[in-house]
Amino acid sequence: MTLSLPTGSVRLVTIAIAVWIVQPFSAGVVIGTALSDATEPFRATVSVAAWIAWLVILLAIAVPRPVTLTIARVGTAGGIIGTLWAAWDLDANHTDAGAGVFLSRIEWELEGFGIPRQALPAAAQALAERLSGQAQLHFSDAWPKVAIFASKQSHCLVDLLWRAQQVHRDAHPD
Repeated sequence: MTLSLPTGSVRLVTIAIAVWIVQPFSAGVVIGTALSDATEPFRATVSVAAWIAWLVILLAIAVPRPVTLTIARVGTAGGIIGTLWAAWDLDANHTDAGAGVFLSRIEWELEGFGIPRQALPAAAQALAERLSGQAQLHFSDAWPKVAIFASKQSHCLVDLLWRAQQVHRDAHPD
């Protein structure tokens, strides 16, 4: 039995292959950074497994058959979920299991937002109480004077560098 694809399908396969080929250069960096605090054997195992999965999925996309396309669909979904997990974990959240604390940083634009700026502290506090949590609200145009000390842990430096990149808007470094 010969499988022939319509012209539009050939284009889609070509696009899928091209997108998948660049995955290691985009998702790989995010996942690698998220695993930077893990042990070397764990990072090596995840890296080898990710490269094998990437190659299997690339071959599955390149040879469009029902079985291989199923492998490609499941594999790409897993890749997307893994990348989103790494990005979510990397930029905004920190869990301190020993202290039983989950911290999250959320940033959004106030223009067009449904709650006026002056009402946001009370709304954030009400939400925190409803969730049995705590909330702190800081506006990015209010810059407190601070001294910064960082430990040798890489996540501390990464967080400081991330914040320094955000400062370019209205920063007044004193």
